[in-house]
Amino acid sequence: PKDGALDGVASLEAARPGFVNVRMSPGFWSGVVAEVLERGDDYGRSDALADLGPVLIEFTSANPTGPLNVVQGRSGSLGAPLVEMFRFAGAVTASETYVNDAGAQLDTLAESLYARYARLFGVEVPFPEDGYPGDYVIDLARSLKDRDGDAWLHADPADRRRALGRYGRDRIVDEQRADMERFGVRFDTWFSEASLHEKGEIDDVVKELQDGGFAFAREGAVWLRSTQFGDDRDRVLRRSDGRPTYLAADAAYHRDKLRRGFRLLINILGPDHHGYIARLSSLVASLGHPGSIEVLLAQQVTLKRGDEVVAMSKRAGNVVTLAEVMDEVGVDAARFFFIDRAPESPLVFDLALAVEHSQRNPVYYVQYGHARIASILRKATESGKAALLD
Repeated sequence: PKDGALDGVASLEAARPGFVNVRMSPGFWSGVVAEVLERGDDYGRSDALADLGPVLIEFTSANPTGPLNVVQGRSGSLGAPLVEMFRFAGAVTASETYVNDAGAQLDTLAESLYARYARLFGVEVPFPEDGYPGDYVIDLARSLKDRDGDAWLHADPADRRRALGRYGRDRIVDEQRADMERFGVRFDTWFSEASLHEKGEIDDVVKELQDGGFAFAREGAVWLRSTQFGDDRDRVLRRSDGRPTYLAADAAYHRDKLRRGFRLLINILGPDHHGYIARLSSLVASLGHPGSIEVLLAQQVTLKRGDEVVAMSKRAGNVVTLAEVMDEVGVDAARFFFIDRAPESPLVFDLALAVEHSQRNPVYYVQYGHARIASILRKATESGKAALLD
């Protein structure tokens, strides 16, 4: 600055209730345009994060018990561009989603699938009280019948539960993967929670935390000393009956991330996980990497069609699926609307507005602007005046 002036700033103006409006000079903007033209596709690229160390961004992690829903769509819309932004800024960055394929939910899926499967043969089996009622389970039952006939009607119940749980999981994960591909989101890794249990990683990490003094036994359970790192209370890792908690699986999972050499972990979690942030921070600190995790929350999505709230799905039974949203408004509009608000803010997604051909629809307005620019460039080329744009 010279004589108190700021280079490129034409004026500064205070505005209520406490803003400062900054107006840049025409020369500043012409300089920006010149830099954009000079650098082309590399405009904005830097090596600012090259020394950050490997980064892992985990998002859209889901239960393999049903189709992806709109909150997971919002998470994907946030995570995918964040990965690209980190890479553009020079950071070695990987993307990952966590498949929650362990625990009682797979047994519930198996029992839901068996009830639908048995009914295809005229055998009435009580549907689980907390089962999965969506039509997609009927589709799974039909495909299972086509593959195996009536074999599972005569199988040992424990064997049947394990096999049908795996079958349902694998088919649903395949569908989730296809939905993400269609949505333009690709993960470097689909990480299975079950693999941690199969390799004994859960028990091993609990022992490691106990040996290091970061976990302790009390009343037959094992607790993480999370208050040592700012949590409001200590958290259970293993229950008194010996069963590990979800936090114990997360301890093993985040230890695995750190062992793979990642130095910054970014997790995008769904609604109602605010209290989980301190627990994850405590875990990575207990594992010797304090401050190595950042958590973003993708808040709830309310779907509307004009003034009508859309709350139910014919296919999923209780939630509207991401696939249904893509079918109705298209991928571009869905990704735009999902990222149109800060992640920590609840989002109202108007499906009717998303397909409206007017300036009220921000997606249409942006696409219209792109089409006009493309038209100018095309006409300039056709008229032989394209050189004037260089």
